[in-house]
Amino acid sequence: MAYGMLHDPSAAEDAAQEVFITLWLRAGTYRPEKGPFQNWFLHLAHNRVIDEFRKRRRGDRLQQVSDPDKAMESLVSPNQTDEAALEAVFFEDVKEALLQLPEEQREVVVLAYLHGATQQEIADRTGVPLGTVKTRLRLAMIKLRDMLPHLAKEEV
Repeated sequence: MAYGMLHDPSAAEDAAQEVFITLWLRAGTYRPEKGPFQNWFLHLAHNRVIDEFRKRRRGDRLQQVSDPDKAMESLVSPNQTDEAALEAVFFEDVKEALLQLPEEQREVVVLAYLHGATQQEIADRTGVPLGTVKTRLRLAMIKLRDMLPHLAKEEV
């Protein structure tokens, strides 16, 4: 995820290391009743990568998203190891699920999670009200959770 958003191996490694440090320091704040550990961990990671992404693109304009396939391609490194190949299968599942979403919902998910846009930036970019962006994102995440139940549940 870090490499896919930052497109810089060194920055992605730094972000990942900071995530693990944060995880270590905040381990006591995890609450199992609020959801699986995997979701909490990915939330921490996503927030850290978003912070780095925004810091790097400060002052840049949000680029037009033309094709979710192209955005998803950036998630997998060209130098795949066995582990990366397994991740590619995971990302293929996610890509297929994204393609099943209505265009409006897919667009907000791609902008938010692959391009690091805030909800307000998405509203400005797409010309729809902020409340509509929030609704589309929420509905898309519910649909993705339902389409990808094996990724939404923590494996025990």
